[in-house]
Amino acid sequence: MALLRLENIGKIYGGGQTADDSPSVLVVGIRGVSASFDAGEFVVVTGKSGCGKTTLLNVISGLDTYEEGEMYVEDSPTSHFAQKDWEIHRQKYISFIFQDYNIIESFTVLENVELALTHITEKSQRRKKALELIERVGMTKHLRHKGSKLSGGQKQRTVIARALAKDSPIILADEPTGNLDIDAGKGIVSLLGSLAAEGNRLVIMVTHNFTQAENTATRHIRMFDGVIESDDTIRPAHETTSPIRLTEPEDDSQKGMAKRSFELARHKFFAKPKLSFLITLIFLISTMGVLLATADFSSSVRDSNIYSTIFTHIDGRVVITRKDGSPITDAELKSLAQKQKAGYVHRDYILDRYFYIYSPGEYDHQIIPDCTGDFNPDVGALPEKVGEALLYLPIGMRKYIGSDSILNPVIQLNTPRGSREVRVVGVEYYYDNTRTPLIHFTAEGFDALFIENYNWSAITASVNEKSFDFYRIIIDESLEDGEAKLAATDYSGNKKQAEAELRIGSVTRTLSVTLSRGVGDSVVTMNLNTAIAFTSPYRQASLFYSSDKKAAASLKSLSDEGYAAIDSSAAAPNINFFSLIARVFLAIQWFVILLFMSFFIILTVSKSVMSGRKDIAIFRSMGIGPKVVKRSLYFQMLFYLIIAFILTGVIMSYIYLSDLNESVSFLHLPEYLAIAFGMFTATVFITGRFNRRLFGESVRKALRRNS
Repeated sequence: MALLRLENIGKIYGGGQTADDSPSVLVVGIRGVSASFDAGEFVVVTGKSGCGKTTLLNVISGLDTYEEGEMYVEDSPTSHFAQKDWEIHRQKYISFIFQDYNIIESFTVLENVELALTHITEKSQRRKKALELIERVGMTKHLRHKGSKLSGGQKQRTVIARALAKDSPIILADEPTGNLDIDAGKGIVSLLGSLAAEGNRLVIMVTHNFTQAENTATRHIRMFDGVIESDDTIRPAHETTSPIRLTEPEDDSQKGMAKRSFELARHKFFAKPKLSFLITLIFLISTMGVLLATADFSSSVRDSNIYSTIFTHIDGRVVITRKDGSPITDAELKSLAQKQKAGYVHRDYILDRYFYIYSPGEYDHQIIPDCTGDFNPDVGALPEKVGEALLYLPIGMRKYIGSDSILNPVIQLNTPRGSREVRVVGVEYYYDNTRTPLIHFTAEGFDALFIENYNWSAITASVNEKSFDFYRIIIDESLEDGEAKLAATDYSGNKKQAEAELRIGSVTRTLSVTLSRGVGDSVVTMNLNTAIAFTSPYRQASLFYSSDKKAAASLKSLSDEGYAAIDSSAAAPNINFFSLIARVFLAIQWFVILLFMSFFIILTVSKSVMSGRKDIAIFRSMGIGPKVVKRSLYFQMLFYLIIAFILTGVIMSYIYLSDLNESVSFLHLPEYLAIAFGMFTATVFITGRFNRRLFGESVRKALRRNS
C-alpha cells in the first residue's frame, strides 16, 4: 500500500489564478499526473518555471483542490474532501517547507518550533522536544532570536525543525534552497536527505537545481507544461525501519481547543510588544472616551429636568399624611416607624426647601438638612448640640473643608429665610458624586432649622391690647421655657417686660416676653421647646427605608394603616420645548461620540488582524485547526480589552479618590458593566467579521497575498 498515490490528477486555474499569478482566463496547472510515493523516498521534482511543480505540491498538501482524477492517501480517496477535511489532512500528514520560509517573524526560534507541538499538552514535554529538534538542525545558539533577526539559512533550518516537530509522514519542500547561498543550500538538502533516510517519511522537494540533490535523492521527476515528462529512480528508497507515524491528533475537546487558542494568543500578544502597547492604548482611549461620554450624558440628562419629583428625592424616603386630614403626633409617628422598621422625621418641611453652603474657591453647593443618617465621620465627630452639624460631601470638597482637621469650622448656611452660622464638628466624604450632599443635625438641631424656615401663615403677638406682626422665628437655647424676645420694627414703647399672647399659625400661647425695637426685620426669639408647642397642627411626616425599592413596597401597608403615602422618587413629566431639545441634542452628541469611538475600535481590531494576516495563513498551512486560530484571535483581542479595562479602572479610581472627583460624573456598577459588555460585544463582532474574511479565501491565496 503506497503512502500517496495520484491517478490522472488535473488542476485548472481560472481568472488568472495561476500558481505564479500570470494573467489568463483559463490555465491548466497540471494534467494527467499519475505517480505513487512511499515512505523512505526522497523525491526531487524539477522543471522550468510555470511547469506545474508548485501546483503539484499544493494539490498534495491540500492548499489547492483538484478538478480531475483522484488522489489517494493510504488508499483513501480525497476527491470528496471539503475544506475542513483538507485542514485535517494537513494536520495529520503534511509538513510544508516554503521557499520564502514562512517563518513567524515575531516569534523566537523556540516559539516557532513549539508552535508545531501544540498537540503535546504537557508544557515541559513540549519544551524538551522543541529543544531536541532545534539542536538537531544546529540552531541552539539562536534559540531566543526572533525570526526577523535570522539569516536565510537559519530561517530555513528553523522551519525544518518546525516541520520535524510536527512529525508528519510527508514533508513537502518548495524551492527550499532558492533564497540561500550554495553552502547553506547544500546543508538544507543534506538535512532533508537525512530525514528521508530514516525510512518512515516521504520527502518531496521542488527545485531548479537538481545537482544539489543528486547525491541524496532516490528519485527524480521532471515536469513540463503541467505533465510528468520523466520519472527516474536514482537509487532504492530507504528501508522503512519503523512504522509510519501520523501527527498526533490535537485534543478536539472545548477545553483542549481553548487551551491551545489561549497559548497561541499569548505568544502573539508578547511577540510584538510595541504593537500590543499601541493597540492596548487605542482600546484604552476608546474605553475612556465611551465611559466619560456616557458619564457626561447621564449627568446632563439628570440636570435637564425632563421629569420632576413632587418632593425632594432622598433614597428610601416616603412622605405620609393622614387620609382624614388630622395632624400626626410625635408618639403616633414613632409607633408607626417602629412597626414599619423605618427611620422618621416628623417636621419634614425643610427637606423640600433649598439650602446652600459656600466653599472658598467654589460655587454654592445645594445641600439637604438631615437628622436620620448613619454617619461615620472622616474628620471630627457627630454633632451633639442644636447649633452643631456634620457635613456629608463629595470627596472633591476635601481640599476646601479639610482632611485632617476642619479648615473652616464655622460656615454660613444660606436658608430660604435668610442665613445663619453653623458650627461644623465633623465631615464625612463620599465618592459617588451623583448623591445629594447633606448637612446632618441632631434631631433638635433639625427641628430648630424647621422652626426658623417654616412658612408660617401668620406670626402675631398681642401685648397690652396692642398687636404686632412678625416676619420670622429665631431659636435661642439660652432662653427658658415660656420665655420669648419680641423685636418689632413698629414697637415704640418703653416697657421691656410683659405678658404676651403669641399666635403662630393656628396655635395661641401666653408667654413672658421682652420687647425691643427690631432692626431690619420683626422677629420672635425663643427656645426650641417653646417653639415646638406651636407645631401641633403639622399634618405631614417622612419615613425612611433602606432603599427606594423597600420604600415603594411599603405604600400599600401604609395605606391600610390609614395614611396617604407617596414615594419621594415618584416623578411627573415636566416636558417643555427647551428641555426636550436639550435632551435630543445631548443624545445626538453622545451618539456621535460613540460612533467616533467605534471607529477607534474598528481601527484597532483591523490594525491587529492585518498585522498578523501572514501569520494566520502560516498557521493554516501548518494544519493548526481553524477553530484554534480563530479563537486565538478572539483571545488576543480580549487581552487588549482586559488590560484597557484594568488601566481604565486604575485611572478612574485615581480620579474618584482624588480632588478631581467632582470633574467627572460618577457611574455605578451596572453602567460600568453595560459599557464593558458593549465594548466586548463590539470587539467580538468586529473580530468575527475579520475572521470570516480571513478564512474565506484559500490558504494558498492567503499565503501569496501576504508574501
